[in-house]
Amino acid sequence: APGQFIRIAIPALFAVAGYTWIRKDAALTEYFFPNGVSKGAEHAAQAMPLLLGNLLPSGILGLLVAGLMAAFMSTHDSYLLGWSSIIMRDVVAPLKKRSLSDREQIFITRVIIVAIGAVLIIIGLWMPPQESIWSFMALTGTVYISGALPSLLGGLYWRGASRWGARAAMLPATA
Repeated sequence: APGQFIRIAIPALFAVAGYTWIRKDAALTEYFFPNGVSKGAEHAAQAMPLLLGNLLPSGILGLLVAGLMAAFMSTHDSYLLGWSSIIMRDVVAPLKKRSLSDREQIFITRVIIVAIGAVLIIIGLWMPPQESIWSFMALTGTVYISGALPSLLGGLYWRGASRWGARAAMLPATA
């Protein structure tokens, strides 16, 4: 799909530009490739910010940072609202003996948003990552896809779907 290509092509283009820019400067080449180019890069996460900081004028760089922050906030507020409403509708509401009013559902959803935010702050600030962020994202994405995707697709599109099948899809695979 064109959208996926753009999500891959633009970072790849930045990576090529950063590599070319670093290789033209001996001090940067020594910093990023202390063991030689064939041995792999050190401090690779610093390359793109350094490139953009030196390449773009400060006004454009400010607009870029503002746009990135806006996209970051938009993504995360959507995640918070989505997950809190899922928890409200699929976990809290079935546990209640009576149906909740709209006002009660909104209040509980807001409380869940604050709780999720607090957990994310605790995890983000006080738990050091054990591996790279990319590895963490790949692992959590795989866990989600392997358990939630079959439940979601089966529940939506298969007439024989049941609660037991959804629960079984969430169990870890055993060897």
